[in-house]
Order: sequence, then structure tokens, then C-alpha cells
Amino acid sequence: MGGKDVAHWYRLGRIGSKYGSAIWLCFRKIEHYFLKNLIWSFQSDSRIIIGIDPFICGHEKISPPERLLSFFHRKGFFTWDKLIATWQGPIPLWKEVDSMGMSESLARHWNIIRDGLRSCGLHRSLPEDVLIWKVPNASAQVCVKDIYINLIGLKIQHASPTFPSIFWKTRCPLKLTYFAWLVFHNKNLS
Repeated sequence: MGGKDVAHWYRLGRIGSKYGSAIWLCFRKIEHYFLKNLIWSFQSDSRIIIGIDPFICGHEKISPPERLLSFFHRKGFFTWDKLIATWQGPIPLWKEVDSMGMSESLARHWNIIRDGLRSCGLHRSLPEDVLIWKVPNASAQVCVKDIYINLIGLKIQHASPTFPSIFWKTRCPLKLTYFAWLVFHNKNLS
């Protein structure tokens, strides 16, 4: 993907060049579906950008209101890890209102968000934050097979998790059908 990682395309909102192989062009047709079904999983808080990257914290989505976001940016806080004051062993202690010089109205918002962040289970020894699927029954990491199964489920109600035989009868080049079959079974040709 042009030397870019998934996070780059996710933040950009579109996936790379509109030129390329037949497989790439097909992938481009579902890029909006692909991008909108990703979300950050909060692990060690090293990659998530405040105000840009939505993320799952426990079961809730945390996003600061616009005024608080502007305050963070003016103070130079662009990623959530910059709002950690110190670590108490493996557990983060978040910055207090007084140390940031917040007004009372902003302090109320920050205290609510900070309580949510405390319940996230953020831990110093966990791996990096990762993009995960928010589609039902998807594997934790981004996998093309999950896109395919979910897309089929949207088109065919109660689709079984087997490769539909109708795809072998379509009027598309056999190599593309075979490629889809490989993706479905999470295989490669190497």
C-alpha cells in the first residue's frame, strides 16, 4: 500500500492511489466500508491521537468536547499519553486539573474523561494500541477474511460461513474468484 500503514489510510479517510492492479481497484470499491469499520483498541496509549482517532475504552467511546480539545492542542497535548502525569508501577496517573491550569467548566469535562480513562485498563506492559474491527464476530486483528464474510452477510441474510458456490459461477475471471476463495480461507500462495 505505497509504504503506508493502515493507520495512515484510516486517518486520511481514503486508501492510496486509484491506479493499480485489478485486485487493488476492487479493494478501492469497498474502502469506505473498510475504513469506517475500524476503531482503535486502547492498550498502552502510544498511538492514539486526541480528537482524530476514535477508540474503545472498555465498552464506551471517549471523545473530548471541542473546547477541551482546543485546550489540549494549545497546551501541546496531541496524544493521550501526553496527559499521563506519571506511572504508579504499571498503572497511569492522569494529570490533575491544577497542573494544567484549566477553567472550572473544562475541569468538569476532564474529570469525566479521566474517570473513563481510569477504567480502561491501560497498562504500561501491554502492546501498542492497534486498529481492530468493530464488526460483529470479527477476529481481534484486521483480517481480509473478516471484511469478506461481513460483506457477504450484508448481501445475503444469514449467510453461512462457507464459501458460497454461487461465486464459482460468476462471470468474472477465474483468477479473481480463486483469489477470493484464498482470502476467505485465510490462505496465501507463498
